[in-house]
Amino acid sequence: MLSSFIVLILAINCYNKLSSKLHLIFLFLSLSVFFWCFGSAMVFFTNEVGMNILWNKISYIGAAFTPSLWLILVLEYKKRLKWHHVLSLVVLPIIIVIVAFTNDWHGLLWSNIIQVPNQNGLILIYEHGLFFWITIFYSFLVSLAGILILVRMLIDSATNYRPQILLLILSGLMPIIFSSIYITKFIPIFGVDVTSVGVSISGILIAVSIYQFSFLDIIPIAHEILFKNMINGFMVFDVDDKLIEVNPAANIIAINNNQIGKHANEIFCKFKELKNFYNGSQTESEIFLGNPLNRWIQTQITPIYNDNRVYHGRLLIIQNIDKRKKLEKEIRKSLNEKDLMMKEIHHRVKNNLQVISSLLSLQSVYHEDVKTRDVLRESQNRVKSMAMVHEILYTRENLSKIDMKKYIDELILHLYASYGKNHGEIKTLLNIESVQMDINTALPVGLIINELLTNSLKYAFPEGIGELSLKLQLIDHYYYLEIADNGIGLPYNFDILQTKTLGFQLVNRLVKQLKGSLKLNVNEGTKFCVKFPYNINITYIQGYINEYDSN
Repeated sequence: MLSSFIVLILAINCYNKLSSKLHLIFLFLSLSVFFWCFGSAMVFFTNEVGMNILWNKISYIGAAFTPSLWLILVLEYKKRLKWHHVLSLVVLPIIIVIVAFTNDWHGLLWSNIIQVPNQNGLILIYEHGLFFWITIFYSFLVSLAGILILVRMLIDSATNYRPQILLLILSGLMPIIFSSIYITKFIPIFGVDVTSVGVSISGILIAVSIYQFSFLDIIPIAHEILFKNMINGFMVFDVDDKLIEVNPAANIIAINNNQIGKHANEIFCKFKELKNFYNGSQTESEIFLGNPLNRWIQTQITPIYNDNRVYHGRLLIIQNIDKRKKLEKEIRKSLNEKDLMMKEIHHRVKNNLQVISSLLSLQSVYHEDVKTRDVLRESQNRVKSMAMVHEILYTRENLSKIDMKKYIDELILHLYASYGKNHGEIKTLLNIESVQMDINTALPVGLIINELLTNSLKYAFPEGIGELSLKLQLIDHYYYLEIADNGIGLPYNFDILQTKTLGFQLVNRLVKQLKGSLKLNVNEGTKFCVKFPYNINITYIQGYINEYDSN
């Protein structure tokens, strides 16, 4: 009776946590054991013949179904259960229950029921018919099948699962043992079927396996499929930092089941970096393990909590990243080689442009005409402004971006030197943000600055004294370039878009190429304002040759 209430409580608890097929099967198994135990108990407590027989029939609901449901539970525990298994395993129990409740018509289960008087009334002796022996044989067969499956699992399972499986094996053995005692009359107890005692013990063992070893929460098949077969190494440590579980993939760092039960410091004593990681505060790291492994691994550690946020240990995950590290090394080597190649290209382009600049300078020496010499010098400065971009690129680590502040500073110094201007005479005000541009944007911007500064240095200050200002800012996804002087200025009717001057024509075309706009203010000196978008797609040197050819 006590066992019947224990399994009933288990059934109710299982129903409240119903979340898997295993829970559902265990629920039916618990109810089946409840019928068997409660019915058998009521047989003891009932002396009235009719009710005694009825309770015996009710107990046969559990007696018929419990072995089948127990095997179904084992198959689901092993994750080998199919629907045809369930159908085949419940057919005979259904027939047995029908035979039990219709025994009065045919006597196949109990061929005769003898009433024996005693001091408390009557004891009923049930003589066994054919279906009783079929029931016994079937129960033994399915119970032994489940036990063999569990024994195989016991051999293959990790240490911490074995107590759970052992209890399940014992829960399957108990009914067989006590049923054998009853059949063989090894312990002769007049009129009493002690099989229900074995079932009672089985119910208690299952209760222990649930509450002591989390039978319905930690399932070896999940361990087998999700844990054993993973390519990453998994190690589970308890609250005392002792290894309680490890999967085969952890062998990548020579850790296996032989280390179960050992402390983490003892396990990782050969791997100082891994030991420091385990005892440190990091949750993820890449570690190189030296001799004898010489291997790169990626490690991740995660605390383990139960539903009540109680700490139960830690999970250490190890991934072999040797191939990735080798690939990264090859990629870095390839990138370094490409960087060297690009630097060499920029160096050669700069040298070639420098040669052109030198040729233009040399050519100007052989011309006495001032206008011709000015044209050659302006062309030389244009070439020099492009050469500076390539020079900056091959002397910097970043080959994709140009520091415009550094570039403009150098360009202004060159132009002042080219036109023999003194910073003391012409005051220069610079307001340049630390903006980075790619070569496709920096080249046209540099040429625009070159043309507009050249115009100011040549014409704005006939007395050699004045003020120049240059601003370059990034505001709301647009670049703003402003070049101004307080010199004599341009005529009020000057139209920069219609000018025939080569320099201003070049500026117009470069601004158009930048998808920008150009404004001119001649109220106080001369002020050029160029606005162009931050994200533009320009092909390097695109249009430059065409621009010059068209002139």
